[in-house]
Amino acid sequence: MAMGSVIKVHCLYDTPFWRDMGLSGQATSDTGPVGTTFDNSPASGAPGVLVGFIEGDEARRWARGTPRERYAAVVADLARYFGAAAAAPRAYSEQTWAEEEYTRGGYAGYMPPGGWMAYGAELRAPVGRIHWAGTETATVWNGYMDGAVSSGERAAMEVRATLGAPAASPRCRGTQPLAASGYGAVETADSAIGIGDGLSRVDGAREMIGG
Repeated sequence: MAMGSVIKVHCLYDTPFWRDMGLSGQATSDTGPVGTTFDNSPASGAPGVLVGFIEGDEARRWARGTPRERYAAVVADLARYFGAAAAAPRAYSEQTWAEEEYTRGGYAGYMPPGGWMAYGAELRAPVGRIHWAGTETATVWNGYMDGAVSSGERAAMEVRATLGAPAASPRCRGTQPLAASGYGAVETADSAIGIGDGLSRVDGAREMIGG
C-alpha cells in the first residue's frame, strides 16, 4: 500500500471575513493547486483560519517548488474563492506530508486497482502473535483518526481474547472496534500488537501505545 500525496496549508487572518460575505469557507475546485478548503477558525471566531489541501498530482508537482512559489499559488486560489482579502494572510503554514520521515505521505495508505478485492481480507488478519492495527484497516472512518482509535481497540480486544481475558466494550461509540495507525508492540505470553511508542501496563500485558 502506497501513501497518498498531500500538502496541507493554513492561512491566518484577523477575522473570518468570508462569513461576513455569507460564505462558509468551504470550496472545491478542479482548477489550481488548492482543490479543497474549509473554515478552520476556532469556536471563538477569531482569528480567522482557512485550511486548504493540495493533493495527488498537484501535491507532487508543487512539492518540487519553493515555499514562496507554493505560497503565491495558494493565496491566488484563496483569492479566487473568497475575494482579494484572502490574498493577504497574517500568517501562513504548510505541511508536505511526503517529507515526513516515518509516514512518507498522507492521509493514509491506499490500495491500487484490484488491491481491495485481492488482499482486503488480509489487512486485519493476525500473523502468528502479531495483531495489526492502523487506520487503513478500519471499516468505519478508514483514513481518519477515528478509524485509528477504533482499530487499536479492535486489536487490543483480539489480544484479550487470545489471553482468555473477559471481553471489553470498545470506547468509540458509533464505530466497530477496528484498526489504529502507528507501530509498536504489546508483548504477552501469546500475542503482540502493533500500536505505538509509549509504555503502559494493562491487564498484565506490556503495552506500547502512542502515535
